[in-house]
Amino acid sequence: MLASLIFLNPFTMIIGGALIASPIIIHLINRMRFKRVRWAAMEFLLKAQKRSRRRMIIEQLILLLLRILLVVLIAVLLSRLIEKKEDKQNESQGENRPPPALTRHVIIVDDSASMADRFKIVGGADDGKESTAADRAKKNIKEVIIGSVKDDNRNPHEFFIIRTSNPKKPENFGLLNEESRSRITDFIDKDYVPQLFHFGYQPALEAAQTIFKEDKTINLALHIVGDFREKDWNESTKDTLAKYFEYFETAKINVTLHDVIAPRRETDKPVIASDNLAIVEFVPESRVVLKNVPVEFKVTVANYSGSDKQGVQVKVMVNDKEQQDGSVVFDHIPANGTATKYAVFSFSLPANTKNEKEKEDGVRFGNMKLVTARIDKQTTGLAIDDLHYTVVEVREKLHILLVDNRETERFTENSESFYLWKSLSTGNDAYEVQIATAAQMEKMNLQTFSAIVLCDIPLLSPLGVDKLDAFLAAGGGVGFFMGPSIDKPTFYNDVLWKDGKGMFPLPLLEIANKDKKPEELSKIQIEQRFSPYRKLLVRKDMRKHPAMELFSGETRRQENPDLKNYNLFFSVAFARYYLVDQPRWKPGVDVQTLLYLPNYRDIRAFETPTKNLLKKLREITDPDTRVKPLEQKIAETKEEAKREELEKQLASVKAEMAKFAKYQKHVKENADIISNTVGRFDNPLYKLADWIENLLENPGEPNAVPAVPSMIEFWQFPELSELKTEFQQLLDVIKFGDPFYVAKQYKNGRVLAFMGSAGSSGPEGRFWNSHDEFGGGYFPLLMKKSLLSYLTLSGGSGFDMPLGKSWEFDFERAAYDPTVQIWRVYGEIQPSTELTEEKAVVKNDDGGSKIIEGGGARMLWKFTEGTKPGVYLFEFKKTWAGRNRLGCILACSSS
Repeated sequence: MLASLIFLNPFTMIIGGALIASPIIIHLINRMRFKRVRWAAMEFLLKAQKRSRRRMIIEQLILLLLRILLVVLIAVLLSRLIEKKEDKQNESQGENRPPPALTRHVIIVDDSASMADRFKIVGGADDGKESTAADRAKKNIKEVIIGSVKDDNRNPHEFFIIRTSNPKKPENFGLLNEESRSRITDFIDKDYVPQLFHFGYQPALEAAQTIFKEDKTINLALHIVGDFREKDWNESTKDTLAKYFEYFETAKINVTLHDVIAPRRETDKPVIASDNLAIVEFVPESRVVLKNVPVEFKVTVANYSGSDKQGVQVKVMVNDKEQQDGSVVFDHIPANGTATKYAVFSFSLPANTKNEKEKEDGVRFGNMKLVTARIDKQTTGLAIDDLHYTVVEVREKLHILLVDNRETERFTENSESFYLWKSLSTGNDAYEVQIATAAQMEKMNLQTFSAIVLCDIPLLSPLGVDKLDAFLAAGGGVGFFMGPSIDKPTFYNDVLWKDGKGMFPLPLLEIANKDKKPEELSKIQIEQRFSPYRKLLVRKDMRKHPAMELFSGETRRQENPDLKNYNLFFSVAFARYYLVDQPRWKPGVDVQTLLYLPNYRDIRAFETPTKNLLKKLREITDPDTRVKPLEQKIAETKEEAKREELEKQLASVKAEMAKFAKYQKHVKENADIISNTVGRFDNPLYKLADWIENLLENPGEPNAVPAVPSMIEFWQFPELSELKTEFQQLLDVIKFGDPFYVAKQYKNGRVLAFMGSAGSSGPEGRFWNSHDEFGGGYFPLLMKKSLLSYLTLSGGSGFDMPLGKSWEFDFERAAYDPTVQIWRVYGEIQPSTELTEEKAVVKNDDGGSKIIEGGGARMLWKFTEGTKPGVYLFEFKKTWAGRNRLGCILACSSS
């Protein structure tokens, strides 16, 4: 028991020990003898003293002891005598062991991508210098956690460090001493680097719990160093993380959180995030492009800060050179919003060389262009967000496959592919066209083509469907043309459409006018061709669609205001085409109808809904409808109070009607014409559509005499908003009939379906598509500028993937060698020697080769090693002559 007592101030006890002698000395002094003088009364005193001597000695001893005890108590009080609790606990448990002196420290340090968040230091000697959350974490570990612990053999400390990116391999540095302190510092400075991914805390906490469970007889301390983002510490992670902290509390583990976010958090105040701009999208319109032909790149930048950003420049590098005409400037990016720009530039191909190595590199990489977008002069936020990679393959020509079963009539007007082949081959060096039957297509390597167009193909084998599906998954483009051979829609509906889940964009119903005789079809075609309205219609929002390039202006993002090409659709005629099963069709956002046929229904079907809307319009804007009835009531009312109430109501209505005054005459005239048009049952439906469109969209003529007001301005009044929507919906139903030309984004590829035919073969071919007759000239223009341009825009955004995502390959085992060669191409931004400029440096990592194992007819392989940003190239050698390269693009993205 006494061994468990210790003095906190032992020197005070030494002084107290010396003071204990004071009462003894006083006592001895008092007992000193003096010279005795006897006198008469003394005899009586001596006798009394002898009788009480024993009692006096006892009293003096007691007084002496009390004085000594008082001095001892003062000394003990000043020296602070205490008892060790650990030993007391051990004694109570019947144990007799020394008190624990070792303290085990576990440091969990976050090395997610967010720890690379940049900021500028404010104040102090480093004012204005750039730093990161990771830099603050390093300083915290070295100065606060390690720096506060002294090398002490009597009370040793041991350290473990766990990175959230690699929790299964904790770093054990052993007992802290000069050598281990140096190793910890080297590890923090060299091996602790923010990664390119996000890592949660759960695996690291589990690893720390395992380390703590090894020995319960020592002191335990847990340090968590990170930026504590909401992504990791929120309601969704609360229950998962709580169980670990409950364990730490029960095990009496001292837990300390070290927050290294910048700017620093303040109590009861929201965190002020450092400004961060990120390129969230950088994709070309096509993965395969023609040399020297402009390519459009979509660049989207997100602003994750709380303030608007102006004048943000994004520079573009192609391989190791800056593309001067590829840079874009964002005038304004709203706070916590995004902005999109389009960069347009072209690519060249490398010149021929005699150097064998350059030839090999040219074969491997010469046509593949690494394109890097970089936010210029960005000094805050995440550096990883400033860069975004993509890739394009530049070709001399684009390879197109036309699938036509009329093999014996190939290259003649009796084949379905003739007009397509002719329009793509005549005077055009951009396309290299190949024609094959459906059976021949099934034996071909489709990956060498940019687009495949099926012309009147009634059926495909399961292998043919699978190959088309794989072609689209790899970013290809497929076009479908109907025709007389497709007499039943069963294959297209059941196998290709599959209730909207397949590649075909819509369900087919039947061939239009299928029971009509040739003479009746000729009459229909003549009536259509010479009627004064367009036979193919396009919605305004579809005129900028990439597949409708014939409506574009100078760029694909600009509508051509004169729409001269639209006039080609006045004289075309279709007596035969495939009707769409519209009751079954519920198109999603991945399907767009590009062209419609006019609505050929009887105008009487729209009389009631049209007149109901006109009535609503008059009730809002027509004074004859709203003012005159009130004036009539006032004239007939004799009761003074009610009359005054009606007069107030009339004044209010007149004030409200005043804003419609300049439009009332024009609106009434249009409404009367619309009412008369729908009331005459011999009128064609397109006339009703024209007048409703005039009511909604007439821009007016302000300089005319009298001036014609703008209907566009008229419909801006808030009280007309709902009615305008109803009119627009009615116009769409009246104007647009059966879908004729439909686009769909399927997997990573594009699909176009044309309800007419590509050719005019067979006895009734001219009723499907009369290319050589008056009005047939639209077709080559549409095919060249729209269909093929859109289908060859292969790849799209589906090839840009976040880091770490796997990529699957599927090939015919008999066609390819099972060994695949892998390369990674990536760019780095490095300062020049003068430190005034930056340059792009393209590097190439040889990833070695992999052998694809497994049996079966298909060769399946999943690539899972794309954990670094850049472009991954894969080379698969054919079992016959030549070779084929496939590219998998893994774009650097924010964690």
